[in-house]
Amino acid sequence: EGHRGGVWSAAYRPDGQRIVTASEDGTARVWDVGTGTQETLREVNCAVERGEKVVLLAAGDRQLLLGVATTLGDEFGRLDGLVHCASYIPFLSRVDDYDADAWVKMLQVNLTAPFLITQACLPLLQQAEDASLLFTSDSAGRAGKAYWGAYAVSKFGLEGLMQVLAEELENSPVRVNSIDPGPTRTQLR
Repeated sequence: EGHRGGVWSAAYRPDGQRIVTASEDGTARVWDVGTGTQETLREVNCAVERGEKVVLLAAGDRQLLLGVATTLGDEFGRLDGLVHCASYIPFLSRVDDYDADAWVKMLQVNLTAPFLITQACLPLLQQAEDASLLFTSDSAGRAGKAYWGAYAVSKFGLEGLMQVLAEELENSPVRVNSIDPGPTRTQLR
C-alpha cells in the first residue's frame, strides 16, 4: 500500500541487465540498466512516478501482463526463467474474523497473479532450450496452521498450481519447481 510501481524484476542478457516497465494500457518499455548509469535509473524512477509499473507483478491485470510478455518476446525472443517470489500477508487472523476483501486481495497477489504471469509468459519459457519456472512456497502451504488463513490457502493453491504445471510441462523444456526458503529476514516476518 502507498508505494508505486510494484515489484522490481529484471531480465538478463549477456550484454547487460534490462528492466521492463509497463503502463496501464499494456504498453511496455525495456530499460538498459546494465551500464549502471544514474541517468537511466532516474528515468526508470520517473516512469514509475508517472504510474508505470515495474514488472512482473501486476496482480490481475491480464492486458498489462500480455503487453509485457509481448515486449519480452520482442526484446529477448525467449524467457529462460521465471521466479515467483512476491508474497502478501498483512496479518494473521482466525478464519471467522477475516474481512472478505482482505481474503480476496491475499489470494489475488499470492495465487492469481502468479497464475496470470505464468500463463502470459509460458510461450516464452517454451522457446528456451532449458527454462525454469520456480514458485516460492511456505510451510504454511504444506500443512495447515491456525491463524494463517488466506495466506496458507494461497500457498496451498500455489503448490497445486506448481504440481499441475510440472505434470503438464513434463515433456517440454520447462522445469517447474517450488522452494520453501524457510524463515527469512523480510517484512513478511
